[in-house]
Amino acid sequence: MRRDRTVVTLTPSSTEVEQVVPRPLPAKDAMPEWFKAIPPFSQATEALHTIVTAEPRRQPSVKRCVPFVDAFGLGYVQETWCDILIETTDGQIRFEWAAGPQPLEIRNNAQSLMPIGDEYLQAEFAWQQPWYVGLPPGYSLLVTHPLNRWDLPFVSTSGVVDNSHTMRIPFGRIPFLVKRGFSGVIPVGTPMFQLIPFKVDSWRRKDDRLDEASLNRLAFKVNQRFTGWYRESVWQRKVFK
Repeated sequence: MRRDRTVVTLTPSSTEVEQVVPRPLPAKDAMPEWFKAIPPFSQATEALHTIVTAEPRRQPSVKRCVPFVDAFGLGYVQETWCDILIETTDGQIRFEWAAGPQPLEIRNNAQSLMPIGDEYLQAEFAWQQPWYVGLPPGYSLLVTHPLNRWDLPFVSTSGVVDNSHTMRIPFGRIPFLVKRGFSGVIPVGTPMFQLIPFKVDSWRRKDDRLDEASLNRLAFKVNQRFTGWYRESVWQRKVFK
């Protein structure tokens, strides 16, 4: 019998948002094109299998790393709903957006006092959150930079929001930093931030002793096959719709 799925409720913050701003989509549907283009094994590694080698072990690419791939698909992703222009002229930073509700703002860093590294423009930006997120009691929401998306010209900060299905409170704006040297357009459909619901539990640390024999047996079992042990023996499917 199929188990009922936990429900996340999305409520627009305004009539305009409801009409023109896409809802956060399942993160798996925002997989970047550069990742899709990565082969499961590098060409150089595959070529080695045509000759006898001392170590005839296949080396998979990151595309075969299930934990890495899983991070792409956790939760939901809010994408930009229009082109956004950010440029610096004579030390002044300005931005424009093509259409729809204002997607971001530049605000005074004197209030948050968040340190900004030299690798970023010395300004604090903030994304607007167009959709309010409601979760069942006992669940919270991790709001963070799109996981594994270091290719983006910005870095969104992270925060955890306690929420409930009945309240659907807005969690405010999401600070982000723009990489130094970037000047141009962030195109429509760019992931802004990732929304990852999780169940709140109390945790207690437990220290254990090294069992070298067990670790060696496990290591052998993991390495018996070129790939696939983790997916078949440990991995659990995560479903977000």
